[in-house]
Amino acid sequence: EEYVDCLHFLLSIGNTLGYRNIIVNSDYTKKSTIKTFIYLNGKITALTVDLDVNNDKRHIYDNYEEMFNMFVGLGEKHLGFKWSDVVDAYFKKNEVNYERQKVGY
Repeated sequence: EEYVDCLHFLLSIGNTLGYRNIIVNSDYTKKSTIKTFIYLNGKITALTVDLDVNNDKRHIYDNYEEMFNMFVGLGEKHLGFKWSDVVDAYFKKNEVNYERQKVGY
């Protein structure tokens, strides 16, 4: 559930930036879960800096795509999630979040 919450935030960032066609086809993970998580955190930080200094749009897109691929790899390779299960959990959680919004949660 926490992984799906993080996915929601990453997708929201992508939507805000106008990235709706991210290609998930590269494994940017590291050998260990901890190193992958640390590198993922670094990518998030780098994206923040890119946006703060108005870096080249292509550079920002590439950074986001790499970050997203690394996040997917973290789930599949290190946490043992099947992507189809993640997608199902995402939509179930999305329904819960939508209901919470309707009642002012």
